[in-house]
Amino acid sequence: MMTDTKQTNDTNQTLGGEDNKKKLIFGGGAVVAVLLLLSLTSSADTGNLDQTFPVDASVAEQCEFLGNYESSMMQAAVDGFSASDIKELMREDMIDSDQFDRSPAKMFYELKESRIRKIDKLVKSLESEDFKEMSTEEVEAKIAKQGKRREQRCLDRFAES
Repeated sequence: MMTDTKQTNDTNQTLGGEDNKKKLIFGGGAVVAVLLLLSLTSSADTGNLDQTFPVDASVAEQCEFLGNYESSMMQAAVDGFSASDIKELMREDMIDSDQFDRSPAKMFYELKESRIRKIDKLVKSLESEDFKEMSTEEVEAKIAKQGKRREQRCLDRFAES
């Protein structure tokens, strides 16, 4: 009888140990899944680089998009995107600017063509000592200023009087 009780206890301990192993494995898998999900959702933001220009929007909305696009391009470079990655994103909505009359859309696609040619220079400039000495706040302010400047130029040129 004593042997049967001891054997039952040993079996329960073994099964309990296997349950603990299964719980550990399942828990570890859940942690990995959560970490993977977090890494996917917190990846660098590309702003509106992969979005279509809002041709049918108001002039103010189009100019805002243009300014945000300029900022997004610069931010992507700062965030470590390669020049080829940025070009690839920018080419997703590429239309010949000659298809448009004088408008924010024409300005946008002309700017886009120009920036695609010059993106390598922008990415390379991030390796300069001047850039490396800038604080995060200074970089963010410079990016925001450039985007706002582009938006204002667009508004000045195309705002309805």
